[in-house]
Amino acid sequence: MNKATQKGKEIIREILSHKIRIVVGIVSFLALFVLSIYFLYEGEINKRMMISTFLCLVVGFFIICPRLRDWRISLVTTACYLSVVPGKMFDRIELPVHDLSNLRGGAELANILIILLIFAVLLLIFQRSGLALSVGGV
Repeated sequence: MNKATQKGKEIIREILSHKIRIVVGIVSFLALFVLSIYFLYEGEINKRMMISTFLCLVVGFFIICPRLRDWRISLVTTACYLSVVPGKMFDRIELPVHDLSNLRGGAELANILIILLIFAVLLLIFQRSGLALSVGGV
């Protein structure tokens, strides 16, 4: 048995040993999926519905999976998160209220930097990137 297979079996054993985490992951997936069906289903399956379903699966998967112990992987995933999410958060906050074509120059960048600053402050408070990103996202 090679090293990767053995490591995979260890991860599966760790996942199966945390029954509460599995239940919470499945319940989270189902709750988010039901909400996405309620708000996004318009008689046919569209692109937004498919993306929402995928994101529901990803959330459930990340709840079930054990914490990353390698700081390099954690750093890469945090960097990916911070490169995408603040811009999307800005869009979701501003689109219902404002026409984004009328924004002053630099306003979008300033708002994204404020969102990143909120994440940084939460990281200083909690000292855990996962918790800070979760709370900041909410």
